[in-house]
Amino acid sequence: MVFGELFYVFQQLVTSSSVVDFVASLHIAGYDSMSFGKLLTIWYKRDVFKNLLIELADIWPISEKDFEANSIKLKKLSQLRITQFWYAFWNLLGLWLYNLTPIAIYMFRKIQGSPADLGLIWHVSYPFDKTQPVYHEVAFIFETYGGVVSVWSMLGSDILFMTMSSHISMLLRLLQLKISRLSYQNSRDKNAYDDIVAVVKIHQRLINYGKDLEEAFALVNLINVLLSSVNICCVVFNISAGVADAVYDSAWYNSDARCKRILIILIKRYLLAPILISLYCTPHTGGIRIFASR
Repeated sequence: MVFGELFYVFQQLVTSSSVVDFVASLHIAGYDSMSFGKLLTIWYKRDVFKNLLIELADIWPISEKDFEANSIKLKKLSQLRITQFWYAFWNLLGLWLYNLTPIAIYMFRKIQGSPADLGLIWHVSYPFDKTQPVYHEVAFIFETYGGVVSVWSMLGSDILFMTMSSHISMLLRLLQLKISRLSYQNSRDKNAYDDIVAVVKIHQRLINYGKDLEEAFALVNLINVLLSSVNICCVVFNISAGVADAVYDSAWYNSDARCKRILIILIKRYLLAPILISLYCTPHTGGIRIFASR
């Protein structure tokens, strides 16, 4: 269906003088091309995504005794489910509005007693005359099925990325909670140092996981990132600054020099990250500029 849509766009570009028709056909072809590209990428990198899910399950906190941590998890999961539902709902609603509109128009004209022909859903070129009996019905069924596959391909990729990104955000929030609970009362005790080292190791795993996630979704999210870069920068800035604040708000002043050095490294890393991201996402043409507040 994607190839048929692209050929239809080419025909409109060559033969049609209507900009509206060309843009309408280009929009549909662009959406389905992006869905097709995401589907191929997910299939080609299926082993990579499988390993990412296994690693995420390994990082996932499973303690049921920590009431505050469990509250954070439940709240984040509830927000994720709501977001997933409404994202899928609006995409599927749009799909079936497209699929059912020709049928609704056909039935309305039949009821009114007007001449009625069942139209087609998408702008697709076929190697046969799609207006002829049998061929028309085959084309209509094919376009209905193709639209469903296109939307599910889009949802499969976007919801997977949405879910894994949400979990990373939640794990960073739990990391803030761990840092704020670090005890420095007995700073000469080796346990204080070991606790900080454990937090640093978690932080390193999350950074590495984030890099792996970015690499896996780099191609499928190229267009999405270009269109929503400013929003992504704001979200990452808030998350990164929150970790640094958690370090600063902890009782670091009760620790010894060795513990303080590690905490300073954590603060510097999370303070520099939003600055670099903000500068990277600032449009070179002048427009919107986002600067770190620190």
